[in-house]
Amino acid sequence: MEIQFSRDNSLDADDGKPVNVAGTKSYVIADEAEDDSCTVRTPHRTYRNSVGDPTTEHFQLTVYAPQSSGQLCDSATEFAGVVVRNIAKRLPGA
Repeated sequence: MEIQFSRDNSLDADDGKPVNVAGTKSYVIADEAEDDSCTVRTPHRTYRNSVGDPTTEHFQLTVYAPQSSGQLCDSATEFAGVVVRNIAKRLPGA
């Protein structure tokens, strides 16, 4: 499993199939990173960047295993939910 944070600022249908991850609209896509992988992208936070523009940071969780795409993406979505809940516990004001 691999987790990355990105300030790509856009999540849409190009990022995969919409899924609900811990109440957050996210996107899942199989075999994007490599064969036998599944990636889930989930918005993490929004803020104003150094020039004052609204920016969305998201995290990307990718799992790798020799499983069917369905099983792998179900696991990735479940793991992403755990990440969302654990990040929320550690944010200021949580």
